[in-house]
Amino acid sequence: MVFKMQKIKGIIFDFDGTLVDSVNAYVDAYYTTLKEHGFDIKKEKIAELLGYSDKKIIETLINDSANAEKILENYRKKVRNKEFASSLKLFPKTKEMLIQLTKSKIGVFILSGSDKKIMEHILEEKGIKRYFKEIISTRDDGFNEKPDPEAVEYILKKYSLKREEVIFVGDGMLDFLMAKNSGIKFIAKLGNYFNEENALETGLSYVYFPYEILSLIKKKLICLVGLAGSGKSTVKDIITREYNIPSIRFGDITEKIIKEKKLELNEENEKRVREEIRKKYGMEAYAKLNLEKIKDLFNKSDVVLVDGLYSWEECLYLKDTLNDTEIFLLAVISDKRTRYYRISERKDRRLRYEDVYIRDLNELKKLNKSFPIVLADYFIENNYSLKKLNENVEKVMKKILLI
Repeated sequence: MVFKMQKIKGIIFDFDGTLVDSVNAYVDAYYTTLKEHGFDIKKEKIAELLGYSDKKIIETLINDSANAEKILENYRKKVRNKEFASSLKLFPKTKEMLIQLTKSKIGVFILSGSDKKIMEHILEEKGIKRYFKEIISTRDDGFNEKPDPEAVEYILKKYSLKREEVIFVGDGMLDFLMAKNSGIKFIAKLGNYFNEENALETGLSYVYFPYEILSLIKKKLICLVGLAGSGKSTVKDIITREYNIPSIRFGDITEKIIKEKKLELNEENEKRVREEIRKKYGMEAYAKLNLEKIKDLFNKSDVVLVDGLYSWEECLYLKDTLNDTEIFLLAVISDKRTRYYRISERKDRRLRYEDVYIRDLNELKKLNKSFPIVLADYFIENNYSLKKLNENVEKVMKKILLI
């Protein structure tokens, strides 16, 4: 069975720190308000409480119920004005993401502990309120606060959504716990609480910016790039085996022509045939000649793997031609001495150290091979054990597939 993406019908977003880059602004507003009332609270302590309602945050910070209401009133005055809303920034491409999700008929929701009036004011000011099916404030709409799953259960029931069809995207531990308590998938937005290290330790998928969520609804073409001996074939075998992703090897065209011409399969004949192909079809030749095979594989699978993309022109051609597909460049990298040793010891088509060096220079100079490697989306290091390589591949695939 080939790889099929999870069918998504609903995405629930946290608000502050997830859709809007507002964490520092809110922390500063709390800090300033508290300072005006004689409370000098460290900003780090304030940041740790974000996700709870503003009332609970203030009551927790000062432990003074007599002054809490007045402080809360002054805080809300600070954050409910137009100047505050205008100072906040959407994360990059957030509006474009919402438009695309709406076109794809995916229900988009906000579920936050923040003040509903503030959220709606900000969303109106940014011109994106209309893209949300519902905006829920646990405080103002009468739901139990995070991490209680009550509000999620409300969304699932009201909009007839199954748990496996819904994803929660948030930047805090309360978001994660709410999703966990609801039995729905959680994707961490790195920033306020989550970083790469603790997200991986928790076993979470994560994004740097919310627009990366679009990866869940797009077909994906994963292209392996790298110099000879880096281990691209081994990485290909791991990905195809572990994730049931079909693959296509660009170099098969070269070998097919060599066999048709009844030539010996060696480095010299491969080089000659590759040059003839590129002279006839251009530097994007192998992408052109394999395009229909790639499309055929996409009819069976949502994700396809390309083994052996060489030139930058091939990459640009695929991006221009498959414009509804997300293309990832995966560079497999190894130390030069490690690569040269592997090639000098392999069973087929061994090369001497000096010959590998010449091949490297030719590929980098004449094939524009350096650009796909240097500008790769992800790097997979392959200097050590097969176990370590498997771990590195798993980390990268987790990022790409958001699984």
